[in-house]
Amino acid sequence: MSGSQTRDNNPMGILKLLLIAQRSSKQPSQVAGFTLIELLVGLIIAALVITPLLGFMINILQTDRREQAKANSEQELQIAAEYITRDLDQAVYIYDADGVDAIKGELLDVADGEPILVFWKRKFVPDSVPIPSGTNGTTCNNPNNCNDGFVFSLVTYYLIADNCVANNWSGCARVGRFELQDCVRDVDGGNCITGLGRADMTPGFQFDLRTLPGQTLTQRLNNWTSGTFDANASPNILLDYIDHTTAAVPAAPACPNDPRWQLVPDTDAANGFYACVDSTSNQTAQVFLRGNALGRLNPKDKIPVYDDKISTFFPSAQLQATGSGRLSINN
Repeated sequence: MSGSQTRDNNPMGILKLLLIAQRSSKQPSQVAGFTLIELLVGLIIAALVITPLLGFMINILQTDRREQAKANSEQELQIAAEYITRDLDQAVYIYDADGVDAIKGELLDVADGEPILVFWKRKFVPDSVPIPSGTNGTTCNNPNNCNDGFVFSLVTYYLIADNCVANNWSGCARVGRFELQDCVRDVDGGNCITGLGRADMTPGFQFDLRTLPGQTLTQRLNNWTSGTFDANASPNILLDYIDHTTAAVPAAPACPNDPRWQLVPDTDAANGFYACVDSTSNQTAQVFLRGNALGRLNPKDKIPVYDDKISTFFPSAQLQATGSGRLSINN
């Protein structure tokens, strides 16, 4: 009994046991890992899962981009249609196809531009006519010394279709607007008021129906001459990304089945922008616009033309407006 206790309490025996335990704890443990074949199998499985997901995400992004382009085109077409409607509401005379052909040489010559919608309107010019109390016309820079007046102005909308790569615009075709106005006349309606330094009163020509040859209003307006244009004059672009398809695809909406209506232009070369004009009253016009949303997505030299399979990317807008004023031969 006493011998056993002596052996168990031996300090050297306890130290030996501790050293053995410490040596055992320092031996490296074996950790399980992946073999090369297991890694390759894992990579293949990951590729099979991730690749379809990436394709799905890319397809979603492309679809969203195309839908956004289509929505932008539709919105811009509606805005342009509303603008043209407000413009036509002020018209006093709208040229039909015969009239546009008659005065085409008098209009601003726009490179690769075809005049589509041409009309006269009354333009309001505030604080432009001296009050007839002996005041000098040059005092019309002071609103307190002036009455409001108006001028006749000629508005022309062009379809401009040119080389897609060479132009500075994004699309192959666009709609441009150019306005040329008469001078503001004095209270007697005769002499032009000049020297005021106001851009809104600078005349491009003098409009006087009484001096134009012809027996009817249409004859006189078809004989109108413009004179010389400013060398730097150019139309303002109202709308880009107009469909430049020249073939009649789809078939252009027809003008009313009535000989009084004329198609402007009278060819099939302008399906992206054209008009129908009531040649009897010359007061009402129908205007058709068709955009090309794919022009926002493709390079300028690869913009697609119309195709039935992608027709949703060619949104259209249509409007009809009647001018609120009228002209007479005595104007």
